[in-house]
Amino acid sequence: MLKLVLWPFKIVYYMLYPFIWFYKRYFGYANTQSDGIAFEYVCADILRRRGFINVKVTQASGDQGIDVLASKGGKRYAVQCKLYSNPVSNSAVQEAFAGMKYYGCSKAAVMTNSTFTESARDLAESIGVELWDNTPTSAKRFRNPLVFWGSLIIWLIYSIYLEETLSVPEEVINDKQGNAAIVWVCFILIYVFVYPLVSNIGKGIIASFGNLSRGVKSVSSEMRTKKANKAGIEISVDYDFEIEPSVNDNQNDFDWRDER
Repeated sequence: MLKLVLWPFKIVYYMLYPFIWFYKRYFGYANTQSDGIAFEYVCADILRRRGFINVKVTQASGDQGIDVLASKGGKRYAVQCKLYSNPVSNSAVQEAFAGMKYYGCSKAAVMTNSTFTESARDLAESIGVELWDNTPTSAKRFRNPLVFWGSLIIWLIYSIYLEETLSVPEEVINDKQGNAAIVWVCFILIYVFVYPLVSNIGKGIIASFGNLSRGVKSVSSEMRTKKANKAGIEISVDYDFEIEPSVNDNQNDFDWRDER
């Protein structure tokens, strides 16, 4: 009897399944507790918030042991992400170092939610690989659900407004509601697929202009210094950016606690 009562609900569920799948896939949470690929995207997001630019997650297969590529302070980092329940061994350090050479980067790092074995720390210190442990694994939304539900509510309000205010044939109202629904679907598809691409391109352009500006200021400062040296004048150059301190490989370069 209970199965008979639940059948209509099951039919509705199966009819709405494509809609439910789409929402979960693009507006739900990335389960980083068991999904290593989702953890890579969380690591990439953390790096962006820590001042890294040109952050890119590599392809899932054939990545030569490197999961994320990023830049900071004029250095290109090759980062391997490890979602482990046990301490990470020195094999990850070896893979990160080899991947750094493969991608032509200047620094290698291993990023994990766990810790590292003593042998991994010793090896990393000797070959210059940075170790970033205790990385948060908090779930991350793929897209902002407020955009989805907010635009849907706007469409519903618009549909109700048409029915209550327009004194025209019902066919005309249905056409207007259908057109509004098509506009909503196109808006959601653009937000899901086109917006991230445009956003990444825009961030890359902004970063390129920032690097160009720094390069021009550096050349200008060198030219002023050379002219002053020829004239026998001592000058001091004030830079508008900070020089990053050297990294001690025995210590954790980042404190992830402020990201939780």
